[in-house]
Amino acid sequence: MAEVWEDLRKRARSLENTIEAKLASFNKLNTGNNQGTNPGLSSRQSLFERLDSEINTLITELSSINDEMADHIAHHSTLGPSSWTSTPAVQHTLRRHRDILRDYTVEFNRARSNIRSQLDRENLFSTSSSFRDKDESLGLNNRTKISDYALKEHEHISSTDRLLDEQLGMASATKENLARQKISMGGISVRMQQIARKYPMLNSVMQKIQTRKRRDTIILAGVISSSMSALRPIICPSILNADLAMLGKECEKMLAYGADWLHLDVMDGHFVPNLTFGPPLVESLRKQLGPKPFFDVHLMVSDPLFWVKPMASAGASSFTFHWEAAYEKGGDGEVKEILKSIKENGMRAGISIKPKTPLEKILPYCEQIDMALIMTVEPGFGGQKFMEDMMEKVRHLRKNYKNMDIQVDGGVTVDNIDVCATAGANVVVSGTGIIKAADPTAIIEKMRLSINKALLN
Repeated sequence: MAEVWEDLRKRARSLENTIEAKLASFNKLNTGNNQGTNPGLSSRQSLFERLDSEINTLITELSSINDEMADHIAHHSTLGPSSWTSTPAVQHTLRRHRDILRDYTVEFNRARSNIRSQLDRENLFSTSSSFRDKDESLGLNNRTKISDYALKEHEHISSTDRLLDEQLGMASATKENLARQKISMGGISVRMQQIARKYPMLNSVMQKIQTRKRRDTIILAGVISSSMSALRPIICPSILNADLAMLGKECEKMLAYGADWLHLDVMDGHFVPNLTFGPPLVESLRKQLGPKPFFDVHLMVSDPLFWVKPMASAGASSFTFHWEAAYEKGGDGEVKEILKSIKENGMRAGISIKPKTPLEKILPYCEQIDMALIMTVEPGFGGQKFMEDMMEKVRHLRKNYKNMDIQVDGGVTVDNIDVCATAGANVVVSGTGIIKAADPTAIIEKMRLSINKALLN
């Protein structure tokens, strides 16, 4: 039942907020000095014990609620794929709460260990100072313990120094090895050039082999890069350019061609002149395509907040709205309320701006969003010419937000994909550039290859 799920989600969120506040107070305890008597030491020790017990209890309760949420979903999933629990939004919400629990547990254990060591150290110094005149033997005993602390810290620092020395040695050896390989490859290259000049027909074959090797190397490097980085190439065909009479089949074809996401442009006829589709079509596609495909929904509407819950219920995976529409309706508060609602409904949050809107308008929200969408045409209609000057916005975002998804939308084709990729875009929306292509698979592969190359640099 959706009511039970909603109650569990609210209880989890309430506990998460409480834990976050308690952890903030907990971390403030780690502010004592290591010299002399600390007049607040006794009260801080008492507060430490109380907060330690309270946070531990709260984390246990949150873990129990997470288990209940998982059991609730598992139980209703047996009702079939049409169950509301099978929607990506619900699955994403469960994963998000699990991630939050994990992060709070790690942070709590780390803080507890550090604060306990800090308080023990301060207690030794304080006791040693207080009893220096009254009980010389007790003071001597505490000074001995303090000396043990210092010795352990010295050993830890020495161990770290040795580890750094080993890593520097490995880095130096790797550098020398790469230099030797470069010399060796240089010699091979010279020899191949000599053979090519001597045997012209062989030269053509060698060039084809080298081209293929470069392509495979780039693909392999891209896979390695994607596994080491939070970023990856994401190619999103815009289904607005597909045959709307056969939209389900068209989407299946795009996924078979290698599309990562399906980009759905929702227009209300107010924010932009054009009128497209809404939640019923998204819901219909979700039922036909199943829970796996990622629906990247771009809202070009005058009241984004109104659309959040209907889109989540319909099966949207990501909700990107326009800053201009939100700010005009309710200013900064409206933008923040929309972002909050998107997250509460289990979707990824994105903000988009028109070409004439300064980038500075969305910078205050970049820490709260999953993706920034830079429009490279005026929103509303497909087939417009790509605006290359928008890449300055992309470059600024990538320079300051290394791991944020940056999306470009409007007139993107294989002819300008390199410009987008080198500027820093890793998420690309392309309508006619993919859907109307003779070989969509080849186009998607070329776009992904270009982004992978840029991610390596």
